[in-house]
Amino acid sequence: MTMAKEAQTKLAELEKADAPIAEQLEQAGQFAGIEWLDFLQTAIATPGEVRTGNFHGREEWVLRWLLKKLGGEEARRCPQAWRLLRCLVQRVPVPTAARCLNERRGVGMLRVGAEEAVGRRTQGKVEKEVKEVKTDKSGGSKKRKRGETSVTNGNVEEETYDVAEAMYEVLEQIVGLATPEEQLEGDAFAAEYMKSVTRLAPEESAKLLGSWLELCRLTRDRGDEEQLSAWLTPFIETWKARMDGGDDSLLFSTHCLEPLLNLSSSPDLLPQWQTQLEQLLSRNIILPAKNAYTASKTTDVLVSFVTNAVAARPNFAPIIFENAIHSLQPNSTHRSRTQDAAWLQALFRVLSDACPAEPREVKNEAINKMMKMCLEHKISLDVDLLRSITLESGLHSEGTDEEIIATVIALDGLVFTIPDAEERDLLKELFSRITLLSTTPEWPDVADTYVDKILVPLMGDFAKARDLTGFINHWYEQLVAFDSIISERPSKDDLGHFGAWEDDALLKKLKETMEASLTSEQIKSILDGIREKTGSPGPALVMMDAVSGALTREETIAAAELPLWAFSWVMAQKDVPDRYKHRQPQILTHIMDATSLTAFQQQWAIDVDMVKHVSNAGVMFPSSSLVEVFRGAASQHTLLSLVNKELPNEEFVQEIKDIVQSFFAENAIPWFASNGKGTKKDSGGRSIGIKLQTPDTTFALAKTILVDYPKLIKIVAAPSLKGEPVLQTLFWLASMTTPFSAENSPNRWVRRNNDAFPELWRTMLKNDDILNDQELIEIIIDIILKSGTHETNPIETRTSCNGFAIECLNSLPIEVFSRSTRERVLKAWPPAAPEPSLNDTKTLAYRMSNIDAALISLKMKMMERPTIYEGFTYKDLESLSQAISELSPDPRAPLDAFAEYARRTLGHIGDTIGQAKSDTFVTDMMTELRLRSPDDSSKSTIGCGRIQLAVVFISFLATNESRVLKVDGVSAEKISEIKTTFRDEFISNLRRLVQKPAKLKKATDERSMSLYSTIRALENPVLAVDPHSLSHLYDDATTCVKDLEARNPALASQINTFIITHIAETSKVKESDLFDEDVTTSAGRLAIMGSMQAKTATMDESEKRDLLLQVLLPASTENLDKLLAIHYVLESCEGPSIPHPHLRPP
Repeated sequence: MTMAKEAQTKLAELEKADAPIAEQLEQAGQFAGIEWLDFLQTAIATPGEVRTGNFHGREEWVLRWLLKKLGGEEARRCPQAWRLLRCLVQRVPVPTAARCLNERRGVGMLRVGAEEAVGRRTQGKVEKEVKEVKTDKSGGSKKRKRGETSVTNGNVEEETYDVAEAMYEVLEQIVGLATPEEQLEGDAFAAEYMKSVTRLAPEESAKLLGSWLELCRLTRDRGDEEQLSAWLTPFIETWKARMDGGDDSLLFSTHCLEPLLNLSSSPDLLPQWQTQLEQLLSRNIILPAKNAYTASKTTDVLVSFVTNAVAARPNFAPIIFENAIHSLQPNSTHRSRTQDAAWLQALFRVLSDACPAEPREVKNEAINKMMKMCLEHKISLDVDLLRSITLESGLHSEGTDEEIIATVIALDGLVFTIPDAEERDLLKELFSRITLLSTTPEWPDVADTYVDKILVPLMGDFAKARDLTGFINHWYEQLVAFDSIISERPSKDDLGHFGAWEDDALLKKLKETMEASLTSEQIKSILDGIREKTGSPGPALVMMDAVSGALTREETIAAAELPLWAFSWVMAQKDVPDRYKHRQPQILTHIMDATSLTAFQQQWAIDVDMVKHVSNAGVMFPSSSLVEVFRGAASQHTLLSLVNKELPNEEFVQEIKDIVQSFFAENAIPWFASNGKGTKKDSGGRSIGIKLQTPDTTFALAKTILVDYPKLIKIVAAPSLKGEPVLQTLFWLASMTTPFSAENSPNRWVRRNNDAFPELWRTMLKNDDILNDQELIEIIIDIILKSGTHETNPIETRTSCNGFAIECLNSLPIEVFSRSTRERVLKAWPPAAPEPSLNDTKTLAYRMSNIDAALISLKMKMMERPTIYEGFTYKDLESLSQAISELSPDPRAPLDAFAEYARRTLGHIGDTIGQAKSDTFVTDMMTELRLRSPDDSSKSTIGCGRIQLAVVFISFLATNESRVLKVDGVSAEKISEIKTTFRDEFISNLRRLVQKPAKLKKATDERSMSLYSTIRALENPVLAVDPHSLSHLYDDATTCVKDLEARNPALASQINTFIITHIAETSKVKESDLFDEDVTTSAGRLAIMGSMQAKTATMDESEKRDLLLQVLLPASTENLDKLLAIHYVLESCEGPSIPHPHLRPP
């Protein structure tokens, strides 16, 4: 008996004995001549290699047998069965395989298998959850009895993945054979046979695709990205190959839409899948629905497509809406056309209507996401639609959804600014709800959204609608309502935070918009109206604080002076609740800031009356608030100095300074320190507490000193017996709360208010009064320079220089720096440790860990008025160049700044040659300047900073040669020797770098920057590089360019251009290398210009014409780089351009 007959007999016996399917499959494979491992592995040989010979009887018999077996669930859930099927389809001739698959509905079995796999996985997940619940209740797990079998959830997941992978391989094989290109001889007839297998009825094809999409979602967590990336392709191709007939889009929506959206919303969706799913959704749902809407102007078709899916899961709505936007605007965020906007608005309505009312939070979240997409893509929605959303979702009967309201206002504030007579007053209801909510303990947690995203934008919308007065009236009404609610509270339950209408954000927004939106007469009318409403002193004080603080223009102030002073007189006689008392000194401060000296003298008959009124108005009333006391003293101090009086309160201000000094030492610094009170709990969100917390008090004091009353700076900058001056502490705070420093701060207040303290310093340093006070500006610069590093920072000690100090000094004009101050700046931030024993690489990194272009620019700025400080030597330049080479993460910007700084420094040296200090500098530099450190080998890479310094020095010698030769010890031979040595070193460095392109990993690493600087150096005419000395580098450079093109195209272009323009034999250069550059960049255009100039330099007119006609002109209509190259060729021609011989006149 032959082996095949024996295998067939054994297979029959196994079938009769109902043996496990795996054993039957093994025997079936042996009968077909297929080794067991051939269909267990997933990597199968290509079809052409296995379909050889003329006889396939046994394979065909096993194929029919297997297809019959796959009619049962046991075989369908066995991965080996599907893999054997793939092997057989490969081996059997395509027409035969197609006939067998069609007879037994082979692809239909894939659909059934996928549905069953989904069912098993889903059931296994449910059983696991139930088991976990029972285990939790029982407190343990029972032992399994002997002989009892159990399939864990992990095994079910693994089995499902294996089956899915095997099924994918089968359909991939079938779809591949249906493509003529996959046939060995390109047999289109054979491909047509297999196409009949994938040409399913539309409903069958939709069910197959839908079940597969769901199976992919369930098995995504098992395979890796590379394995899974192609899983959707054969099933999508099968859907595309379906039979004609029926409503394909409706079938797709019925069977595929929900699985597709489920997969799209998966958190670990593959990028390849995302693209394919977006195309499926767009082609089968969005575009057919849009076409139907365009034709009929109704949404019936759209409703039939999406309603069921969105009703099942409202979070599907944003996915559909986003796909519709991308279908219209694939690569743009510009406004869409009118018909597109109408379609998107109709889609928005259908999707929002399809969302079930409950749970409300889910529906609102979906609607809000869609509205934010409209905002992002500039899609307008009708005001009526936004009003209905506001009524149903924003201001619903169960509460307020502030996120919905905020997005509606961002889309169109007209929803609230224009009342609708037929519906309830949305604006009044919104404001009433906000007022009531701000009286509750929950307000601080939600204030950010309600104030910053609702009230502040609404004020801006009212201003745009020319109705800012209307908003101010609403503001006052709500303040009265708020005051009425909190007045009814027992004293022990006093509200401990500011309400929505007392928030500083509203005052700040009013200052931005009031004078731009209202005339002086309108503002005066508002002030008169507030003065007449003093029956409620609290709300009146808040409104006057807001309006008076928004006055900045002279014409507005002139009209408002009288109502302001009149109001202050009235309030001085009122019994103001404690909650509002802090407003009084603020209002008087605004009045005094706004009113001129002439107005003071006109308002007050004698100065004593004015001082008495200032005191009576509450500036100096007893208060528990340090900020109020300090602002009051500052106000009176400034006011009396304004009227040129002696300062009788100076001793009091000094006493207050000591109090503030104690506050910073005992409260502020410990709170802001990295391990201080501010990090113990995530405190300090929005600053709305009546009783100021430590960070708010600190900021208020800083603003009072630096911005409101800069005359106090001299006082707080004076030394103190209790520690550092307050001004020094304020600078440390600003240095530690810049956006960069605050980004990773554990302190929530610092994160939320990042850049608050630095902005105060920036504002102060722009104040002309401070810049014109030489004594004061010297004090400030001294404080900044003392804070050059964080070594003595009491808030957080760091081993780095202070970037904010560099920023501040850069912002000051050069005129405010005295000569001694400029010398201090040049000495600051040394690139090496001052002690030789500490001058090692580690210390160098420590001293210059923050080196960047800003620091070099600062030193360069000081050289606008050249100053060479005592002790300055060429070593200072050399160590700075070394720091740039070794320590800067992106040295290109600081490298260019350093080059300019070095040029200015050497330029000053050249102008002062003849002085002992300058002559010594030149002599030392001539003698000791090297491209490498003494410890470096001769083959080490030269640092980019050292290369730049060497080129600047050689240029300096060439420019100032006649003067330099007068220096003792300097000769023309010595200068020529230095020039030759450096040039040879640069060429050797270039050769070593281009010969090892694999080590040029990033554009800013040490080797790449060295190569970049070397090429720039050799391009400098001062080195006079001989083209023949570079010819031997052409092959290495060409290889290097090809290696770098993908990962570092800019460097590759630089190398290519340099070699083309600097080698002697330009004939070796391919024409395509001359102009294959990016013409949209200046570097690309310069590269084309240099290449063409080098190429045409050795050509005669006939050769130039051939280059034009044969190489450049044929492709110039499509390639701008070739068109630009033509320009430079024509530019190089002598006389008129030479036309083509056929076009010459007879």
